[in-house]
Amino acid sequence: MRGYAKYLGISVRAVSMAVKNQLIINGYDPNEKKIIVKIADNEYGFLHLHKENLKPIGVQVGEIKFDLDLTGLIPIPSDVTYAEAGRINEILKGALMIMEYEKKSAELVSKSELQQELNILAGKLKQRIIAAPNRITNQIFTAKSQSEAHRIIDNALQNILEDFTGFKG
Repeated sequence: MRGYAKYLGISVRAVSMAVKNQLIINGYDPNEKKIIVKIADNEYGFLHLHKENLKPIGVQVGEIKFDLDLTGLIPIPSDVTYAEAGRINEILKGALMIMEYEKKSAELVSKSELQQELNILAGKLKQRIIAAPNRITNQIFTAKSQSEAHRIIDNALQNILEDFTGFKG
């Protein structure tokens, strides 16, 4: 287990806890009490192996700063105690909760602000619809049939709605 822990860059206790908690099942031979590296890597080691091409991302919570790679894993030195690793885990859970809160709170808008924006948009839409007959009157009078007049009106309304929605239907 010591060799596997050194290979992953984690503590021996972390590897033994992984075996005890059955995170490593087929990758551990209980008769010889040895780790089978290839199988254990598929079960557990992939969580701790860091790829060189991943750029670290700095996360800071209060005075504590962590560098995470894109896998979201923290490179914890092998000499860190289990209690210290638990403390780091709790701090990072708190940081994650703060980030999720900030993300979700940015998505929410106040009802009064939304209502005000909708009222402004509705006013502009109303003005454009009221002004449409003045723009298309001459075209309607020169239309050769009722269906052509309907097409002119329909096109004018479609153009107004496209301007407001950006959707071309």
